[in-house]
Amino acid sequence: MPLTERRGRVLVLTDAGAALAAAAVDVATALDRADRAVRDHLEDPRAPVGLAGFHSAALTYFLSLLTRLARQGSPPVSCADADVTHAGVPALVADFDLVLAQRLDHTPHWPVHRLTAIPCSSGSSAVIRSPSGTCSPPPTSRRTVD
Repeated sequence: MPLTERRGRVLVLTDAGAALAAAAVDVATALDRADRAVRDHLEDPRAPVGLAGFHSAALTYFLSLLTRLARQGSPPVSCADADVTHAGVPALVADFDLVLAQRLDHTPHWPVHRLTAIPCSSGSSAVIRSPSGTCSPPPTSRRTVD
């Protein structure tokens, strides 16, 4: 089915071409609307922050973190105990803004092309997040805890 035809020296759209062009405008408009909706959601300072951690980290840090954040009026934080293998940690950044994970010396490093690991004071633990420019906002765009 041709989308264009010659009319003299001019190339014009056929009825099918005009219909396709109109549909393309509708698609572009819908994609722009969806992009703005996602961006607005991610940039909302009231949006909950998702935090996952291995079991002992959850027990050690989550209660004091939530208590401290509540006193500061920070955005809501949703915490989850994520009991996954070392290889399963990178997949958690798809569902959580931050992941508190442990990497032992004999295990492979985190995939730096997919994750940003911020070492914790303990040495073997790290806060892991998506790199800048992906779905989750970097933690520096959120309010920090003193």
